[in-house]
Amino acid sequence: MLTIYTEKQKKQDLFNSTKWGKGADVEVVANFVYALTLLDSEKYKSTIEKAIKYIISEQKEQGYWESRWYYGKLYGTYVCLRLLNEFPTQYGAVKQKIKDFLIGFQNADGSFDENQYKNLSTSFAIFCMNLLEFPELEKMKNSAQQFLIEHQHENGSWKAENFIKPKAHEPYKSKTLTTAYALKALL
Repeated sequence: MLTIYTEKQKKQDLFNSTKWGKGADVEVVANFVYALTLLDSEKYKSTIEKAIKYIISEQKEQGYWESRWYYGKLYGTYVCLRLLNEFPTQYGAVKQKIKDFLIGFQNADGSFDENQYKNLSTSFAIFCMNLLEFPELEKMKNSAQQFLIEHQHENGSWKAENFIKPKAHEPYKSKTLTTAYALKALL
């Protein structure tokens, strides 16, 4: 069957292929479905269950979720865990995989992830540890918080780090955003 696209559809397809990507983005689905749980989890129960099934199927063997739109392994992991945490008696095995991933992913200096975005990744790791509430993560969390304290600038901010990664290779970073996440992680 031959499909004929309009000029607008061709342009959309070009942008999907070269800039945005095709298919569902696990972190976007997790954020949207989290909002549905807050809005009315009973009304949207079927949608939430289907989305969670998809999200769990996208968890990497190591325990994290990869994000199409965000740098590092921890933003996607955090937003997926935040959604799953709305169902405290469920998803124990998934949460265990996240815990194991965090244990193996922390650097010796207390940070998480690669050099370019350690403050953001460390903040998201702390958010995950707060949600998981495993007592054995407490020492790791303290070490991660100490890393953030040591990397705070004299004026109270943290350096801007790459956060959003569009395919156009124009990363978005913001000192304000990094600082807001780091401060929240220190609460």
